[in-house]
Amino acid sequence: MNTNLNHQNQKHYGDKINFVLFFIVILTITVMCYSQDKPHLNDEAKYYYSASNGDAGNPMMTTVANLYTENPERQALLTQLRNARLSDDVIKTKEIQTRLNEMEGVQPANYVNNPSQTGIVETNQHFTAEEGDGITQISGSNYWAIATQTSNRSQHIFTAVSEFVPTAGDQIKIYVSYNRGVSWVLKGTFNGFASSVKCRTDELDIEPVIYGTDTLLFVVAGYNYNNNNFSLIARFNIGTGAVYAQPFNLSNIFTKNYNPRVTSDNTVFGNNAYVYVTVSNDTLVSANNHKLRQRLCVIQDPFTACTQIHKIVNPAGGGFYWYYPGAPDNTYFYQDVAYYSDTTDHIYSATIFPGYNNVYTAWSKNTGGTIAGSLIISETLPISRVRIAFNGGGSNSNGAIIYLRNFTSNPAGDVDVKCQNTTTGGKSLSSFIASYVEFTTDTATTCDVQAIKLANNKFKFAYGVIGYECYYRSNTSTTNYSPVLQVNNQPGIRVKAGYRIAPTDSCLSIWSKNDGTGMYSTYGCDNFTGITSNNNQIPSEYSLSQNYPNPFNPVTNIKFSVPQVSFVKLIVYDITGREVASLVNQQMNAGVYTVDFNASNLSSGVYFYRINTEGFSDVKKMMLVK
Repeated sequence: MNTNLNHQNQKHYGDKINFVLFFIVILTITVMCYSQDKPHLNDEAKYYYSASNGDAGNPMMTTVANLYTENPERQALLTQLRNARLSDDVIKTKEIQTRLNEMEGVQPANYVNNPSQTGIVETNQHFTAEEGDGITQISGSNYWAIATQTSNRSQHIFTAVSEFVPTAGDQIKIYVSYNRGVSWVLKGTFNGFASSVKCRTDELDIEPVIYGTDTLLFVVAGYNYNNNNFSLIARFNIGTGAVYAQPFNLSNIFTKNYNPRVTSDNTVFGNNAYVYVTVSNDTLVSANNHKLRQRLCVIQDPFTACTQIHKIVNPAGGGFYWYYPGAPDNTYFYQDVAYYSDTTDHIYSATIFPGYNNVYTAWSKNTGGTIAGSLIISETLPISRVRIAFNGGGSNSNGAIIYLRNFTSNPAGDVDVKCQNTTTGGKSLSSFIASYVEFTTDTATTCDVQAIKLANNKFKFAYGVIGYECYYRSNTSTTNYSPVLQVNNQPGIRVKAGYRIAPTDSCLSIWSKNDGTGMYSTYGCDNFTGITSNNNQIPSEYSLSQNYPNPFNPVTNIKFSVPQVSFVKLIVYDITGREVASLVNQQMNAGVYTVDFNASNLSSGVYFYRINTEGFSDVKKMMLVK
C-alpha cells in the first residue's frame, strides 16, 4: 500500500515571482499552524516511594526508599534456578521451581473448564495453516481489538485480532508475516467460544515464545459471557497447528477480570522461558464498593502443560501489589506488565486507577514471589491507558512507560501522550526522564509502545487522535523522536506500534478502520535516520546552520541550536513550496543538535529547510545532486 500518506498535490509555478509569493504563503500557513500549538508549560511529574501497603488511595508518598530483603534460603534457590534455566536444564529447573513454589505457598491451578461458567466450549483445537495469498489488508470482518509483536528469536511478525461474529461466538485469529509486513498468512483461528460470547473492545495482547523449531504465540483477550467479564489465555503452536485455550483462573470464577496483558522472559531464556499474565481484577464488596487490583499468574511450563501459577504478592491487596478499595460501580482501570533483566529477573508492572493522577509501579525480582520495590509517578492532571515495554536481554534495564495525560482538567479536551523513559530499570526517584510522544492540541485517545528486543533504549510508539488519525514515531535517544508519521490512508482507530527487522526502515504499524472493519499493515514508512545531541552544549541563542555537505547526495547533516526547552519544527520544502520531509517535530531540551536528512527518494534540485520555535525562525537553501 502507498505509505507516502501526507504529501499534498503538487502545484507548479512557472516564474520566480509566483514561487516567491507561494513560498511566503506556505511559510505563513506553517507559522499560523504552529502558533496553534500550546506553549510547553506542562509541570514535570513528581516521583515518590511509598510507605503504605499498596493502598492507591493512601500511598503515603515519601522520598525514602523501602528496603525489601530476600530470604537467604530462597535467594540461594533463585540463583540456582536462574543458572538452570540459562543452561536449558528442564529437569533441574522444574525441581528447583517446585521447591520455591512450596516455599511461597502457591500451587498449580488445577482447574477443569466448565463451559456453562466460562463460555469456552472447546479448550483444545487443531488448525491447518492456511498458506494462501499473503495480504496487507484484512477486509470484510469486524474487529474488537488488534495486537502485534516481533520477537528477537525470529524474523517473523505476529498479529492477532478478536473478530466479531454476529451469529455465533466471537473468534481469535492469528496472522504471521514472513516478509517484514508486506504480506500476511492466516495461521490459525480459535472458534471455541460459546455462541453468546463477545470479546471486549481493545482488550487483546500477544507474546511470541520461541525455542528451536517450536514457535508459540500466547494470546490474551477480554470477553463477556453471562453478564460477567472474563480473560482468555490461548496458546497457538504455529508449527503444529495446535491451540489450547483456558480462562484466567481465579478462586472465584465469577470474579470480574478484564484487560489482560502478557509478557515473557524469552529474550533471555529458551526452553525454560516463563510467561506472565496480568489482569485488571474487580471484586464486588457491596453497592458502589469494589476492590480493584492487578492479578498475576506465571506459566512456568509454556511448552508443555501451560499451567497457571497464581501469585498473591501483596496479601493486603490480594494481588500483585497496588489495590484500590472502595471503588464505585463500573470503574475501569488500566494496568500492564513487562520483563527485564539486569542480571536479576524483574517482573515490572504499572497501574493507573481512575480518580488518582498517579502511575503506580511495582516490581518483583523472583518471578512474582515477593515485591522488591514500588514507586509512584505523580501527575497533576488526569491520566489513563498506561502501557510499558522493556528491551529485554541478559543485562538491559532500558524501558518506557507511556500514558495519556490531559493538558487541562477537561477530559474531552487536549490530551497528550507522555513517556517516562528509564535506562536504569525504573527503580529509583531519579530513574525516569519525561518527554512527550504527542504534544500538540490534538486529543489523543489511544497509545501503544513496543520495545525493539535487545536494542539499546529503542522503542516504537503509536497513538490515535480524535478525527480518526493514526500516528507512529520512533525514539532516537531518551528524549528525541523521529518525525510524526500518519500511517492510515482512511479514517482509522486501534493503531498499534510494531517493527520489522530490516537493514534500514524498521517501521511497521497495524491499525483498523474507524468503524472497526478491516485490519491494515503500514510498513516501510520511516526514512528518518536520526537526531544526535552534540556534547551536551548549552548555546546562548537559537541558530540554524548551513547543511553539510552541500551540494549532497543523498544524505546531509543539518545543525541547529536551542538555548532553552522549546518545541522545534524543522521542515524541508521543494522549490514549489511543497513540504517533502518533517525532520523535527517535538519538544527538545536546550542543546546543540545535528539531524540527518536522507533524500534518497527525492529528485535532484534545490530544496529549502526551515526551523520554527517559539521565538525563532530561519530558512536556508541546499542542493541535491544525484
